[in-house]
Amino acid sequence: MDDKNSAILNAHNTQQELLQEQFRHFIQNQTAEHFYILFNSANHPQLPQQYYKLDPEQQYIGLLQELLEGYNEQSIPVMPYLVKIKNKTIEENPFIDWLFSTPETQSSFFALTSHADLKTLAAHWDSIALVYNCQQQIVILRLFDGRISEPFLSKITLGEQQQLLGPCQSLWFPNESGRAIIINNSATNNQPQTAPWFHLSQQHESWLAGNKDNALLYNLILYLWENHSDTLAQYSPEIIESLIAQSLKKALRLGFTEPDAIYFCTSLFFYYSPILYQSHLIQTLWSQPASEQQHLQNLREKITPQQWQQITQPASMDDWMNIPEYSILIAD
Repeated sequence: MDDKNSAILNAHNTQQELLQEQFRHFIQNQTAEHFYILFNSANHPQLPQQYYKLDPEQQYIGLLQELLEGYNEQSIPVMPYLVKIKNKTIEENPFIDWLFSTPETQSSFFALTSHADLKTLAAHWDSIALVYNCQQQIVILRLFDGRISEPFLSKITLGEQQQLLGPCQSLWFPNESGRAIIINNSATNNQPQTAPWFHLSQQHESWLAGNKDNALLYNLILYLWENHSDTLAQYSPEIIESLIAQSLKKALRLGFTEPDAIYFCTSLFFYYSPILYQSHLIQTLWSQPASEQQHLQNLREKITPQQWQQITQPASMDDWMNIPEYSILIAD
């Protein structure tokens, strides 16, 4: 191992030890009856399988079941999970050890304590997954993702914190700097509410905009699993999320900005070809000024099934990594 890699490894080990020490201190100073881990599978492809492998006897509930249509082959890899950790196993728990020892997971989970049981706590987190935005539209609020919840909860008012934490007495977030963040709730409330009940203000939305790319990727993952699961299933589970992230980069580089247009464009990459934009026929269509939706409508109406067959080809990893060299022309 060269000096550079050795230094990186040592820095990670030091950060891991620091976080685990803060974690143990957090546990020792809690008075709540129950301890939980909430992790977001969509952030790391191995989270569910590692949990089932390393901690199979713990109780858990998958969140967003109504949205994801329950536990199934498509939902398991992207579903957030709330796990109740037995008190006697907190100090020496193989799944928790794996979370701390894997750098990619440290933005994918957080710990929380509560007097509420697992079912009550899961119902609360489901109730704040869907909220109203400023236009009174129902949108997903991804507080089950530590990358979203830690900065967001740190900025809102105390009253809003108490509302959103509900039956949670405290939340503990690992931080990239090696310094954990703790948010306490002195006014816990176990009364269930029916989603959506929380309203985002303009200020809330401006804070969340800083995590726009993360939210867009997550919603894209949900969309593709819900609508194109058979197509995704052609790829190894370990690489699907990275391919989806790459497809998002391609769509953004082409100039698509509207979520519906991005969703449809990325589905074409998976269904036909990740380099379909290199087709002369598609380049010709997209060189004419039009709205994003019209550009996609032109593909539906002006490319025949036979032409799509010519565009379709087996995809290599180089094709997925290829970035478009041009953007669509958007009409004024």
